[in-house]
Parts: sequence; structure tokens; C-alpha cells
Amino acid sequence: MTARLREIPYNYTSFSDREIVLRILGDEAWGIINTLREERRTGRSAQMLYEVLGDIWVVMRNPYLQD
Repeated sequence: MTARLREIPYNYTSFSDREIVLRILGDEAWGIINTLREERRTGRSAQMLYEVLGDIWVVMRNPYLQD
């Protein structure tokens, strides 16, 4: 399986996937994600995780969606 440059959708910023995960979940979560990345078979759960992170990232970055 070839690694995509960015796996988090809706990331139209200069932030890498790593930077987004660090901002949302922290350093420990990034380490866990990297460990799980090496064990990936189909990538379905990874894709779901990255979609959720992408949704969270959009909401965090959009001032019109926040209170």
C-alpha cells in the first residue's frame, strides 16, 4: 500500500497530518497512530479516524461554526 501524502481530509492548510493530530489529540496519540499504521491491513478504521479528525479540524478552524 502506498502512503498518501495527507490522510486527513479537508486539510487545505499547511499543517501536516502530524501537526493536526498533535493539536487535537496530543503527542502520545500520534505515537499510537504511527504504531498502528505499521499494522494496517485494509485501512478502514484508519480512514474513519482520519475523517473524524478532518471534521474536528474543520470545526476548530472555522470561526463561524464556533460559539
